[in-house]
Amino acid sequence: MTVVLFLLLANAGLAFLGRRLGTVDGGGALAGGATGAVVALAAGLPGYLLLLAFFVVGSGATRVGLARKQALGIAEPRAGARGARSVFANGGPPAVFALFTALSPAPWSGVFACAFAGTLAAAAADTASSEIGKAFGGAARRLRGFAPVPPGTPGAVTPVGTLAGFAGALALGAAAGAFGVLEWPAAPFAALGGFAAALGEGLLVSPNPARRLDHDAVNALSGFAGGALAGIAFAGIAFAGIACRALSAAPVGLPGATG
Repeated sequence: MTVVLFLLLANAGLAFLGRRLGTVDGGGALAGGATGAVVALAAGLPGYLLLLAFFVVGSGATRVGLARKQALGIAEPRAGARGARSVFANGGPPAVFALFTALSPAPWSGVFACAFAGTLAAAAADTASSEIGKAFGGAARRLRGFAPVPPGTPGAVTPVGTLAGFAGALALGAAAGAFGVLEWPAAPFAALGGFAAALGEGLLVSPNPARRLDHDAVNALSGFAGGALAGIAFAGIAFAGIACRALSAAPVGLPGATG
C-alpha cells in the first residue's frame, strides 16, 4: 500500500512537471495523471516504470531535430506539447490492458501483461518512427501503393524512421524484461507485436483526407493492435508449450489396453 501511495503521489508530481516543462498542455497533464494512476494501481511499480520509459522515448523523439521540423512546417503543434486526446490515445490502451492483467487469473494475466507491454512498444515505435523520420528520413512513401509523398504525410514511411521505430519497440520490450513486467522470453513478443502494429498503422491512413481517421484515433487503434498481436503471439506459444508438456506427461498406450 505504501508503494501504491508513493506511485500515485509521484504520478501527480510528474503530471505537474510535464505541464511545466511543456511536454503536455493542461488537458494532457490531467489525462496523463488519470492514465498513470490506472497503470500504477493495476500494474504497480514495474508497469509504471514501463509507462515512464515510453514517455521518455516519446518525448525525446519529439525533440529530435525539432528546429528542422519546425522549419519544414511538419513539427508537432505547440512544440510537441501533447493534449488530452493525444495522451489518451497513447495511454488509454496500456491502461486497459493493465486492468485486464490485474483482474485476470494465471496464465491469462501473463498474456495480458505481454499485451500491456505491446501497446507501449507500439506507441514508442510509432512516435520514434514518425518524429525521427520527419527530421532525418528524407523522401517518404505511402505504404498504400508505395507512392512518394512529402515528409510528414500521414501514413508515410522512410527507411530511417522505420529503423528508429524498430529501435523504439526493442527498447520498450527490453525495458519490460528489465523492470519485471515480463519474463525475458516474453519480451520479444511485446517488441515485435508493437513494431508490427506501428508499421501497419500506415495501412489505416487513407490517401483521401475526407475519409481519413484523425491522428489520435489511428494511434489508439495501433496501440490496441500492438497489444493484441503481442498477447496473441505469446498466448499461442505459451499454450502450445502447456499442451506439449501435458501430452509428454500422459501415460503411453491405448485407452483400455492391459499389460
